[in-house]
Amino acid sequence: MKRLIRICAILGALGLLAACKTTGQQSKLGVTSSVSTHIDLSDRSMTAYAEGRTKQGAKLITGKHGFKRAHGRVKLSCLKPEIVKILKQVERHYGKKVIVTSGYRSKSHNRRVRGARNSQHMYCRAADIRVPGVSKHALAKYARTIKGIGGVGVYCRSSFVHLDSAKRRDWRWGCGKKKRRKRTARRR
Repeated sequence: MKRLIRICAILGALGLLAACKTTGQQSKLGVTSSVSTHIDLSDRSMTAYAEGRTKQGAKLITGKHGFKRAHGRVKLSCLKPEIVKILKQVERHYGKKVIVTSGYRSKSHNRRVRGARNSQHMYCRAADIRVPGVSKHALAKYARTIKGIGGVGVYCRSSFVHLDSAKRRDWRWGCGKKKRRKRTARRR
């Protein structure tokens, strides 16, 4: 326990306290393995987390179901079996781990990130994902072919694709050309 407190103090000083909290929760649950390497859809228990880094240096944490989380606050523990199957199919297709940038969201968090009023994230039926080395457009195109897929969404200024298991729909929030205001110099 003293060692855990010391590690938490060091992580807190480095600004990585979120990782410390996750480690603390995992140790309270008695989890001893360091990496989850397989998925069991009937398994509702927590799994351990392993850390890695992207090329850009962003921390990745492997969580429940073996998916990589973009950061420690991404909640994956309640994902419905339908969306887990979809994400696993994406992993098998590309032969790479899916990185989940958003999983479950509480109503208050959903409002903060300006999510849809009835977002499937609030019902554990959605995930925003990316796959290293795969463009969001190629990922979305493949996702539309998956049996059981509901919504597939692509957003202009983000690198992820939204996937959910609700009713079938598709959207693209494009960047479109913005009208530029003419700037005129003010005269004195």
